[in-house]
Amino acid sequence: MERQRMVWRTRLSNAGALVATFMALGATVHVAAQTVIYVDDDATGAVDGSTWCDAYLYLQDALDSARESGGGVEEIRVARGTYTPDRGTGRMRGDRTATFELISGVSIRGGYAGCGTPDPDARARSVYETILSGDLNGDDDTSLRGESNCCSPIARAAPGCDDPVCEALVCERGEDCCNAWWSEGCACWAERECCELCRPTRCENSYNVLTATDVQATAVLDGFTVSGGEVNGDWYPGGGGLSSEGGSPTIRECLFVDNAPLGIYTIYGEPRIADCDFVENGGYTRECGIGGVSNVFNEAEVTGCRFTRNSLHGLRASGSKPIVGCTFVENANGGGLVIWSGAPNVIDCLFVGNTSRNNGGGMYNRGYTQLINCGFYGNSAGYEGGGLFHRGDAVILINCVFSG
Repeated sequence: MERQRMVWRTRLSNAGALVATFMALGATVHVAAQTVIYVDDDATGAVDGSTWCDAYLYLQDALDSARESGGGVEEIRVARGTYTPDRGTGRMRGDRTATFELISGVSIRGGYAGCGTPDPDARARSVYETILSGDLNGDDDTSLRGESNCCSPIARAAPGCDDPVCEALVCERGEDCCNAWWSEGCACWAERECCELCRPTRCENSYNVLTATDVQATAVLDGFTVSGGEVNGDWYPGGGGLSSEGGSPTIRECLFVDNAPLGIYTIYGEPRIADCDFVENGGYTRECGIGGVSNVFNEAEVTGCRFTRNSLHGLRASGSKPIVGCTFVENANGGGLVIWSGAPNVIDCLFVGNTSRNNGGGMYNRGYTQLINCGFYGNSAGYEGGGLFHRGDAVILINCVFSG
């Protein structure tokens, strides 16, 4: 009779593993939940995230599973491939507002070999590139521009441009564009307001590939390439690659490339950004865009990062967290580094070949800043401060080199 009273109950966990729980003679067996789930767009199995070959096909489904686990999922591993935020259960293809949302307590790691390889857990970002892309149509061509002179980055003495609809949209932003002259700033507004004319292959791209709103430092992004974010029209916030409002995410060993107007935009938080590359973020022209990273009223800690050929500037920082071991190379029009406020230490940083149309080719300083063991080589500015322009509270230079 005791055996007849034994009750078996089975259920399928979020990770897809069959868990058997039985109760007999007052005893219960507990099976630990799976803390790691998998994503691989080449998976051929159960599509439940339990193993590499049973992985979720879409990252959004893995993020949903992690949220539903109530803290049971601690890590999402993503195999090489390209993943867009408009794909997954319940998602609408082509939804520009779709975004990958980071989650406190969950590390999202890319760069894995994945299903069908000798060692699916083998990991190398450069070999097994894992791309989070805002290019929803898969047709981005960064060299393709419209023929309208509304989009021309060259200042013209005449007001207005050759497309009346675009002209009207831009002149709502700046009356001088129609009354005085069509400046570089007017062309930059045209890039945002008249996408079909100026950036025809980017008009359908995600506004923000990633977001990190009100998350803690335990929300980790590690080992991805992030590209194709496109903020235009009146969309806000303006990250393109990643936008963080009130969040303090940890971003490690990622490449942010070809996002407009920024690789990362952060406001009101304490993000940690380490060993990342920011390359050619901004507008199609060097005159437009914002650049690699912009921190507004933030305490961002930036270490070991490389800012290369971004438009306007490489990094704009506020707060007093250190900037350590970073390189700024050939960032255009706004210089390599802008310290907008605060009292940071800038340590062991290198500034090479950066330019500014106005002041501060290598660096523009408005804070109370110490530069320690930094080198400035071949930077230039249109007006003053080819290497460093200072108009803040104070600047202290220790063991720094300025050349060329």
